[in-house]
Amino acid sequence: MMMNNTVLQAFAIDCTVISSSHLVVEANAKDIFTATTELKEILKSPAVIGQLASLLTVSQFPQVRQYAAILLRRKISKLWNKLDSDSRFRMKQLCLQALTQESIKIVQHSIAEIISVIAKYDLPEGNWNELMILLSEYTKSPDGKLVEIGMHVLKSISSNGGETLKPYLSSLFPLFGACLSNTDNVIISSYALEVMTNIMDYLGPNDIAIIKPFIPKAIDVIKKLLTTDEIRAQEAMEFFDQIAESNINLLNSNLLEVIQFCLQIAQNDQFEDSTRCKALSFISWVTTLKKKSMLRLNLVPTVLEVIFPILSSSASSDDTDMDDDESENSVVTNAGQLIDVFALHLPPETFFSFLFPYIDRYFNSQEPLKVKAALVSIAVVAEGCSEYIRFKLLDRMVMCIGKGIESHHEIVQNAALYALGQFAMYLQPDVNKYAPNILPLLFNHLGNLVKKATANKTFAISRAYYALEQFCEHLDADINPYLQSLLEMLLATLNNTQISFIKELAISALGATVNAAKDAIRPYFQGIVDILKPYIILHVADSGECFDLRLQAIDTLGCLIRCTNEEILGSFAEECVQLGLIPTGIGDGPLSGLIDFEDNGSDDDDDDKYCEVSNAFLAEKEDACNSISEIAKNIGNSFLPYLDESLIEVNKLITSEWENIRKAAVSCLATLCRLLYACHLQFKSGSAPTVFKALENLLNTVIQIIGEDPDRIVVIAALAAAEEIMRDLREDFVNQCPELFPGFIRIVARVLNNGVACQDNSDNGDAEEIDEGIAEYDGLVVEHAGNLLPIIINLVGGENFAPSFGEISSLLVKRNRPSSSVSERSFVIGTLAEMSASMRSAIKPFVKDLYPLFLSSTDDEEDDVCNNAIYGLGLLAQHGDQVMYGNYMAILQALFRAAPKRGNRCRQLLDNICACVSRLIIANDTLVPIDNVFPQVVSNLPLVVDKEENKVVFTSILKLLNAGHAQVFSHMDRLIVIFATVLSDSEVDEDTVTIIHHIVANVRQRFPAEFDKVVATMNASQKAAMLAVFEGKSS
Repeated sequence: MMMNNTVLQAFAIDCTVISSSHLVVEANAKDIFTATTELKEILKSPAVIGQLASLLTVSQFPQVRQYAAILLRRKISKLWNKLDSDSRFRMKQLCLQALTQESIKIVQHSIAEIISVIAKYDLPEGNWNELMILLSEYTKSPDGKLVEIGMHVLKSISSNGGETLKPYLSSLFPLFGACLSNTDNVIISSYALEVMTNIMDYLGPNDIAIIKPFIPKAIDVIKKLLTTDEIRAQEAMEFFDQIAESNINLLNSNLLEVIQFCLQIAQNDQFEDSTRCKALSFISWVTTLKKKSMLRLNLVPTVLEVIFPILSSSASSDDTDMDDDESENSVVTNAGQLIDVFALHLPPETFFSFLFPYIDRYFNSQEPLKVKAALVSIAVVAEGCSEYIRFKLLDRMVMCIGKGIESHHEIVQNAALYALGQFAMYLQPDVNKYAPNILPLLFNHLGNLVKKATANKTFAISRAYYALEQFCEHLDADINPYLQSLLEMLLATLNNTQISFIKELAISALGATVNAAKDAIRPYFQGIVDILKPYIILHVADSGECFDLRLQAIDTLGCLIRCTNEEILGSFAEECVQLGLIPTGIGDGPLSGLIDFEDNGSDDDDDDKYCEVSNAFLAEKEDACNSISEIAKNIGNSFLPYLDESLIEVNKLITSEWENIRKAAVSCLATLCRLLYACHLQFKSGSAPTVFKALENLLNTVIQIIGEDPDRIVVIAALAAAEEIMRDLREDFVNQCPELFPGFIRIVARVLNNGVACQDNSDNGDAEEIDEGIAEYDGLVVEHAGNLLPIIINLVGGENFAPSFGEISSLLVKRNRPSSSVSERSFVIGTLAEMSASMRSAIKPFVKDLYPLFLSSTDDEEDDVCNNAIYGLGLLAQHGDQVMYGNYMAILQALFRAAPKRGNRCRQLLDNICACVSRLIIANDTLVPIDNVFPQVVSNLPLVVDKEENKVVFTSILKLLNAGHAQVFSHMDRLIVIFATVLSDSEVDEDTVTIIHHIVANVRQRFPAEFDKVVATMNASQKAAMLAVFEGKSS
């Protein structure tokens, strides 16, 4: 607190002469300087605590008493335990005396803060019963002013540490009830809410039932506060936030009432935006924790009925960016984010049954604000409901976006462009097929915007470039037909505008284009360099805009260099020197100001500084983790000198309160440990115990994160980290840490049973089970857990996993429900199939349960499910031996029933059918009608999508060849060409090459003339591939 000069001098004099009540009203500068100096000296003395305490009761000046209280609180918080018992006793007596005699409210509040500091030390030890006696008298007094003082002190004590009041809770609960029912003084009621908020974390199971009746009263209190003191009402609303954080089940019986109250606040535009945002934020939070209750109480349509008018209100006509941190307190932004939360946490089928009628009605409105609201809602659901949109609504929604871009209203155009950017980000590659319709619209729209742009109005252009950049970067090779026109448009923008921000957007979009085009950008290399040169050599001292432009140009140039070959890059090196990108001396080049290295002749020192984990280089810890991970991936063994320090520093972030940091930390640790293990495998340096211990510690931490972290993105990152590490592991680690894998099997089972912290278990027991599917992000958690299962089986062996297979498979099958989404059904069948592959012969005891499931799933209307089922049937036949012999004809019938039903729309299905038939032949060709099925297999070769199955198909052909089957010889001409085609594929693996070599060597030896005749008809590439296989290598 800052004092004016008169108060400062008066306080200095009071500190020196406690008995004096003199106040110098007119003070000159010399007096002030003298008083200030004296005050500083006095505050250094240990005796000042007693002097300050005395001032609370003897000074006649309120400013002095208040400032004394502030300084005393600071001193006591540091020195309380160093005071002797007599001094502490006198201090407590003086504080209580000061509280009882003080009449100025602001001073009372400052004294209450001192009391709260002392209470934190002495109340838990039972050393200040006088305080609780006094507070009891005050809070029970008929005098409202005394009750208010007493409750304010309790609020201060609880704010300084809620656990301080834990021994006194039983006596406080009746007080809370009385205060909440106080209709004369709403301030007293608000203090009661604040105390309860602060002690919420310390309530025991028996206290929960006592708090529940207070919830309706809390609503009434906040309603009154909203009419008199909206800021205090916002503080009181923290009561509900704390309930959600500490024990969400407290709201079970009052959830409907609380949500309806929040909606009343949100839709009332007479309240401050911050108040309305707080209400919407609470609904979002509850949705993440009580999604089943939100559905059971039918609250989703009730919320949407409030949200859409907000999205289409006049406030939404402002240039509000849903992703802009500066607009996070906008009611419109919070309304859009609430729809996003619904999309992320509710089953898509159920959510869209509520949402789509609003989208349809608002999009077809004649009011631009309503159309904008519909497009914003389309945009924000793209992430959480991507699969549902992809399968059910993509055509309709892209059509809406296209119409929005063509609208004559800027707010509609901007919303449509935002939606297009979101679709490009989350609906790849499906959205790419709309490029011929979307890109011309986008190019035309951007051209018009740039022509009429002004420096003060760039939001629309920012939206348009966001859409362009997201769409183009994810097109990959599909961008090639538009490459020249896109580059011409960006160049025209750079040449024709003087607005730096637009130039920066265009250069960024150029980088996205380069990333998509990759090798196709090579003909434009020099032209793009020429475009970027003027911005790279800008003088950053001129302005911040120049600095931003140059950094963006350098970043885009980096994208260009990564997409070119060494030959082009080598010829460009000299030009980089001329541009200053490769400094010829320390301090040269545009980046010299960003990283200031000291040249002492040692490269190691430079590396030490560059790799140091320090916030001096990276403002965000998340960025630091990501940067370390990228550096380690790219420089490999050269990172080893910094590995220990990096592991230590990054490991500290695993428990960060911010989920994005925890996510980045666990991913970074996985990268570092993989590097450590790779070096161990490469060098075998005797460091195995240390390496194994680091891996074991990380994997145990991952198990803990999966089970306990409340955020799904962190758990997904942990599961992905475990998958990456386990794919690298070898038998040596498995033998040294065998106890680790049962832990992973148990945690995967918990995930499959919805038993980890990030899954919604809060509603269990308070309502009947709602079986309406799961949110897509919840499905991702389960899918990532399922991905671990075949890897674990490969590591521990099928026989060792067999005792757990029954439990795991039953948990998976439970997820194959009628309400399950396509991805969920596909996941279940696909995971069971992959597990069967890893189990090998150990799968036999489980064939009787898996076979009917796979067979029935071949009739699933969705291709992905059918594909996985056919793959599973083939594996059961391959590893089931006699157990499966009786099922061959049923399998073949299912295979050849599935193909015609789906036509030619699913090439992967045909590949899987060929592989499944081949597995039947490998297992027992005598049970397969070769004359009927082999010609159909050959007619669909070579495989197009599942090329890794070529080795299975060719193994079956080799078996038939060795058995002398006539069908092989009758199709040999066709087969030799197929082999040559496969061999000429640059992606063919060595196992496949070896099998082909065995076949063609056999044929060439037995039928040389016929073989040479077929080879003579081949093109040059096929001939070269066939020749190479006989020379013992692949082309």
